[in-house]
Amino acid sequence: APLCDAVVGTAGTSKIIDVLQRENLFVVPLDHNRQWFRYHHLFAQVLRGQLTRTEPALVPGLHERASAWHRASGLADEAITHALAAGDHAGAIAMITRHHHQYVGSGRIATVRRWLGLLGDDQIAESPLAAHCAMWAAALSGDQASVRRWLPAVQAAKGDGPLPDGMLSFEFSAAVLKSSFGFDGIGPMRAAGARAAALETDPRSPWYALAHGAFGLALYFCGEFELSAQQLRNTRMGSTRLAQIRLQALSAMTLLAVEAGTIGQAEEHARAALDLVADPGQGLGAAPQGSLAYIASGAVHAARGRLQQARHDLEHALQIRRRWPGIGPWPTVETLLRLAPVLADLGDRAGASTLLGEARQVITSLPDGAGAQLARLERLERQFTARSRTVTPAEPLTEREMEVLRLLRGTLSLRGIARELYVSPNTVKTHTQAIYRKLGVSDRQDAVAKARELGLV
Repeated sequence: APLCDAVVGTAGTSKIIDVLQRENLFVVPLDHNRQWFRYHHLFAQVLRGQLTRTEPALVPGLHERASAWHRASGLADEAITHALAAGDHAGAIAMITRHHHQYVGSGRIATVRRWLGLLGDDQIAESPLAAHCAMWAAALSGDQASVRRWLPAVQAAKGDGPLPDGMLSFEFSAAVLKSSFGFDGIGPMRAAGARAAALETDPRSPWYALAHGAFGLALYFCGEFELSAQQLRNTRMGSTRLAQIRLQALSAMTLLAVEAGTIGQAEEHARAALDLVADPGQGLGAAPQGSLAYIASGAVHAARGRLQQARHDLEHALQIRRRWPGIGPWPTVETLLRLAPVLADLGDRAGASTLLGEARQVITSLPDGAGAQLARLERLERQFTARSRTVTPAEPLTEREMEVLRLLRGTLSLRGIARELYVSPNTVKTHTQAIYRKLGVSDRQDAVAKARELGLV
């Protein structure tokens, strides 16, 4: 009723609605408090058509009033839709820019793209703010063609002061987007990340965490783990309400902890990332960014020697990434390079080789700055080649001894391995001694090295 009063410019609408509902005149309540009602869509269409034919000059003004009421009531979607219907492109663009990341962050990117579709390409081309929103919506949807269309407009835009969504400038928007997705390679991704982090130095900014988190992830892909960890410590995740930014930082910190061998810490980060994806209020369950949590979890399981769990999470991450083929390529490469050795350890060497071939195709197509990724790939390829020339020890290892051997590669103690296999520590100790004897070694490190040399793992 208050909305109707505002649009019509009168009072007493609530009494009219009561009569319409009581007489069953196609009005249906939408809530228990009987505040919101829906009119039958066919009759609504007839009435709108009649209004447009009989008093067309009134229509834009009515939409303007509806937009103002929705804006004052905090209903951004309806306010933007009515502003566009009223032809108020400037007002709609300002509202889209203010709210687009909030909608994207809660999984409603389709709504943002609908707004931009109603705005139209000509209006977007005339407005750097609209191009800024269109560029981000396209990147987060895996639409690289649209990213490349709107990115130059954002880079060429002039203007001082923050944008309506709080981003520092158009230059910052372009830099942090290129750093977040790496469409042109890891080298440009790293350079853009450095620029974005240099521009945004205020930890109170909602985009500080995005800039430093994206730069940290780019540094991780470059193999610069220490600098990556430093950037990720600076993200101040608590300062941002956007779950996608927290997810990115948590996943990157998980991978760094796995590389450092601090698996307990890695598990904490991975669990927090999975909790974000599992929270329906965050809207990340079906988003491509949700794959980061499963990459992190899979890396932890692999480090613990839990191969089946690692395979499950990494394959799930890969399925998500493949549903969005245009999304940034480097988390996909990370998944391929972590899943391949897991499949090989489980006996699926053909599947592992296929994944490495896919990773090589991406890396060689975007070679700028991909040296660390290429080195990882070639190391795995050498290991797989060695496995194809497997030399069986004089006395073969049993299936249980092979399970223990795989876990010896990780950081678990013998007692931890016992818990993982649900056996006693003495049993694991017996298996370990048998492994050492059969491989002709005297300690854990040499056993793992010998097993790799023989192609056993």
